[in-house]
Amino acid sequence: VVRGREKLRDGSWRDVTVRVPIVRRPTCIVVVLDTETTGLSARDRVIEVGMARVDLATATVIEEREQLLDPGIPNAAQHINGIPDAMLRGKPALGDIAEAVREWVGASPVLAHNAQFDRRMIAQSGLDLDARWICTKAWAASAIPGAPSTKLQDLATHLRLPRGTAHRAL
Repeated sequence: VVRGREKLRDGSWRDVTVRVPIVRRPTCIVVVLDTETTGLSARDRVIEVGMARVDLATATVIEEREQLLDPGIPNAAQHINGIPDAMLRGKPALGDIAEAVREWVGASPVLAHNAQFDRRMIAQSGLDLDARWICTKAWAASAIPGAPSTKLQDLATHLRLPRGTAHRAL
């Protein structure tokens, strides 16, 4: 309820009360997904998956999930992601947790930086995630003019964002 005064045509004033409906922004839930892999080729596998359920309307992280995975092959990218094979031994394979990941994502769109890569890597690691994928790398190319590249770390530097742990899924 908003109360105030309204000036009439004859110059006099009257008290007014207006009921203003509370308008809530609709939620816009997405799942932000990232992977770390043993490499870039068709024989490589996912070794870590990180997901965050985010409400874009309020810029709120609702929930996060992160899982190290045993790829069944040596981690040739250890020098990049810092994940030694010993950390992966005994962890589930992505195929073993595929149903839980599908349930967690639900009907939400999936946002990923270089979505084509993440989607391909999780598929060849045993998870076919039937979701609407949105690539933030493609979006950044047009939405952030002046950025030196569309690499995630370059964008973070350009936007003066705090540096996170590069090459970890979450």
